[in-house]
Amino acid sequence: MYPYSNGTPNPVTDAPFDGALHADIIPRMNAFYAIYQRGLFLDYYTSLHEPSISEKIRNIMKDENRASGEYLKLALPKEKHGLFPQLFADSQWPPTLMLHGIKDDIVLIDESRNLSTLLKDAGASVELMEIEDEKHGFDVLAEAEQKHKASFDKIKDFIRKHL
Repeated sequence: MYPYSNGTPNPVTDAPFDGALHADIIPRMNAFYAIYQRGLFLDYYTSLHEPSISEKIRNIMKDENRASGEYLKLALPKEKHGLFPQLFADSQWPPTLMLHGIKDDIVLIDESRNLSTLLKDAGASVELMEIEDEKHGFDVLAEAEQKHKASFDKIKDFIRKHL
């Protein structure tokens, strides 16, 4: 974890830290759960730890007068804008295919649905494939290739079409 000068931040979410998300296959998932539980994912995603961008964004979202995309854009350094496509969708966005498990409890399916709509509304080419009965990280499981062959073939076809 990042060496915080004031000690490790407390958890801000009720999300369990049980290491259940394929930690046997991908051991680093335990670190992800610790970061996720403490509400620090955006700090690691952006490398903006002190001051914490996660805390800054939480504070913006708590203020109903500032809880909008415009205030979030202002909170982010320009060089980090590309990390937040939902705030910067436009017609120049490259063709995009998203694959998302409907039962994902880490990144909710509504996030991908929202981004898909934003990109379509901006004039970008986007396709969202929603995978029934799957959670976050389903694609790394040993049986994934066989179980989701048709979906994975669509990804291959999408890449060939747009390259």
